[in-house]
Amino acid sequence: MDKLLLNKKLDDLINLLMTGGVQPGELADNIFLQPYVQITYKKVSGGVVGELHFKEDANDKHGLTILRYLYSDDKKVYRIEEELGGIKTILWDREFEEMAILDQVLQIMRGLYSPSQIEGFTSTLPCHLSEYAKDKFKDIAS
Repeated sequence: MDKLLLNKKLDDLINLLMTGGVQPGELADNIFLQPYVQITYKKVSGGVVGELHFKEDANDKHGLTILRYLYSDDKKVYRIEEELGGIKTILWDREFEEMAILDQVLQIMRGLYSPSQIEGFTSTLPCHLSEYAKDKFKDIAS
């Protein structure tokens, strides 16, 4: 059972690492849908920010809702924010999701593999995740 769950979590991590997320062109098509009133994109240092402005309801007392998609230079969505009534909320964060899945993977691996085997696994991860794993789980990955 643990190995099945481990395989699923590894698949989730690989999919997240390999997927760029929704691309600007796909979001831009929403301008033709009724609630959308404005869609903008601008370059910022280190990436692109896309904003989708829409009204969910004609009687909406908060006014416009803004969905903000933040992209890195490699064209991956790294954060999605919502702004409603001047209050920003993070809806999704790539780094948080990667770390959460990796935490689950390492927790399952603790029950199945030796520390040296886990260290071997963490050494195959992208640098940012490998460093995170080493810092977070020094007792099994140092």
